[in-house]
Amino acid sequence: MKLLKKTLLFTLFFSLNTVVTAQSLEAGLVLGTSFYNGDIDVNPKNLFPQLRPAAGFFGRYHLTSSWALRGNVFLGQIYGDEKKYPASSYRQERGFSFSSPLTELGAQVEWHSIKLDKSFRFDSDDPFISLFGFGGLGMAFFNPKTDYNEPNPIYDDVSIDRDAQFKKRTASLIVGAGMKIRLTDQIGFGTEFGVRKAFSDYLDGISKLSGKANDFYYMGGVSVYWVFGGEGFGGGGFRGGSGNWQKRGKRVGCPTF
Repeated sequence: MKLLKKTLLFTLFFSLNTVVTAQSLEAGLVLGTSFYNGDIDVNPKNLFPQLRPAAGFFGRYHLTSSWALRGNVFLGQIYGDEKKYPASSYRQERGFSFSSPLTELGAQVEWHSIKLDKSFRFDSDDPFISLFGFGGLGMAFFNPKTDYNEPNPIYDDVSIDRDAQFKKRTASLIVGAGMKIRLTDQIGFGTEFGVRKAFSDYLDGISKLSGKANDFYYMGGVSVYWVFGGEGFGGGGFRGGSGNWQKRGKRVGCPTF
């Protein structure tokens, strides 16, 4: 766990610190939503009332025209209420609910696999739209406030979870995909969605009363980003490596979320 935290902090610091030093760096702001799936299942038919706002910022460092490292900080909230499940009389009767703030420090590797120009033709040199996938690690901090609906009609004793001592932070695995659109050489916007598998079953404050499978949380949104520096993968011709990425007399960019 200590090694994971050190790796996350180093990658995040490296990504954000290069804002003032690197020519192949982008930084941006994200606005979106967060939700979760765990011991209080999120029914797809009842998902919208359980969405909560999320926001954050990120820094991205391009290694090549297709690969990048990203560090991010996201702030959000997760929420669930079993009394709002019309399809499950058992869950309505049990009546658990919770709400928790959620802060994530994340470090990911991105693969910008598909790049299209304004005519939707493949163009790796001067793309207008870029589709990408990402994967990495996160550290989530949470603090659930759980209502066990006491006296509970299903359980005679809910103290096994109500009085449980658990860490209010957890590592997570991150995987997702997104799209970016370049508006100018320096500004663009994008959208993405990511799944996070937590290494904890207590994001909702409930575990032993509902099984021991770890919880999931999700984050998605839209962003605006800025390209720093006049050259590099985000703002100008690529002047390193073995590819033919450089275009003289013309700014070349790979839009990123």
